[in-house]
Order: sequence, then C-alpha cells, then structure tokens
Amino acid sequence: MKIVDENGKIFKKFNIVDAIVVLLVVAVIVAIGWKMISASFAAAAEERKAAEMAEAYETLPHLIFDVVCINQPEEVAKGFVAQMDRPLEERQIMNGGQLVQGYITDCHYELNEETDLCKVYFTCEAVVTEKEGIYSVGTQEVRIGKGYIVKTYEIETSGYVYTMETTGEIVGEVDGND
Repeated sequence: MKIVDENGKIFKKFNIVDAIVVLLVVAVIVAIGWKMISASFAAAAEERKAAEMAEAYETLPHLIFDVVCINQPEEVAKGFVAQMDRPLEERQIMNGGQLVQGYITDCHYELNEETDLCKVYFTCEAVVTEKEGIYSVGTQEVRIGKGYIVKTYEIETSGYVYTMETTGEIVGEVDGND
C-alpha cells in the first residue's frame, strides 16, 4: 500500500499541503502551551525559593552592619529614607543582579548646611558567608572601612562600612582543604 498516491494524497484522504499546515498549527499550539507551562513552573520555583530564603533568613545568624554614603544630594537622601516605609521584602539587598538573604532595616541622613549635601546612614542585616575570617554578602566583602554598594530594586549607592556585629556564630564555607 502506497502512503502517497498519484494525486498527492496521503492514505488516499489528505493532501500533503494540508497535512503540513495541520502539523505546523499543532506545532505552534504545542510551543505556546509549553511556554505557558514552563513560565508557570518557573514562577512557582521562584516563589518556593523566596519562601525558603525567608525561612532560612529567620533561623540563621546574621551580620548587622552600617554603611555611610557621603556627598548625597538631599533629594536623593530623602528618597532613600522614604524607602523605609516600604515592607521589609521590598528592601531586600541585591548583589550581582540577584537577591541575597539580607535587608536594609534602617536609613537616616544628616544634612551639611554649608554644602547642601548629606551623609546617608544605612543599617543592613544579612545572612553572610565567612571564609578565612572575611564576611561576604553575595560576592561583596563586608569589612569596616571597605567600600560597599547598597543596592535593592529601588536603591543603589556606594559608601563604606563603619560598624559590624554578628547575631550568632557565622558558618563558614567549605573549601575542600579541611
């Protein structure tokens, strides 16, 4: 039995062109369905990760550190302070384009009347990693006197760390040499 007859019909019922069109339509429908399903799975995975991060944040020891950012225009300083009215989850710290287990918990500023510029003070609290005595939030090292970029979805500015204290024993990274 021939699959395609002399009239170009498949199994003597379908035209080849019609079959190709039907296959293309089915392929497009499957592709759209796949994209929608994978997007919903990705959203669910992101929600699970955020929930796990929040749960881990509550149970792990933290590093509380203060960052001062100098020479900020007063309007910018006021904008930073206004962010403190947002819910804590909207003040989550970012590093390298990713959210990390940390939050800005306080912000205030002092205006220098002579220059009309401000010193902005941020208090950050984060779960950190420790390797060879150096604390890190994401990929940024946290040390007194070291530069630190304070960044959330709404804030980004540079300053330096001037105080830090831990709320418990920080667990270090495993480096394979132990």
